[in-house]
Amino acid sequence: MQQKKESDRDRRVAEQLTQDMVAGCVGVRVGRLHRLVSREFERHLRPVGLSLQQLEVLSTLTACRGPVKPTVVAELLALERSTMSRNLAILIDRGWAASTDTSTTGRSLAVEITAAGTAKLAEAGDAWRQAQTALIADLGSDAPATLNAWLAALT
Repeated sequence: MQQKKESDRDRRVAEQLTQDMVAGCVGVRVGRLHRLVSREFERHLRPVGLSLQQLEVLSTLTACRGPVKPTVVAELLALERSTMSRNLAILIDRGWAASTDTSTTGRSLAVEITAAGTAKLAEAGDAWRQAQTALIADLGSDAPATLNAWLAALT
């Protein structure tokens, strides 16, 4: 009997949580928005051979204008270190980024974009613009400013 009461209570709590999430969970909505927006960018970037995250890392390396620690790039992009490491490994393997030791122990690395990486970033420009234009047409011209305000509020 006690188990049935707990089961009924758990079901009510779970159903209420589900209703609350469906009604307006920020995390669920942002996650869904991320997947849909990423899908549009990935569709345009695929022929160039870049993912959206790789494009973002290359553009951040360009903005840094020289060797930078991977942890700094990860912080700038709000990426987990493991995600940053995976993306950098791919970029380095393809010759689009390079790493150098910055300590005598070999435990500290810096990364920077290469000439090939700069060329790849330039090559991706039209694909990025097409995706950006399509999304702005769907979301409205104020979408970037709104997203920037949300990001500023959380960082």
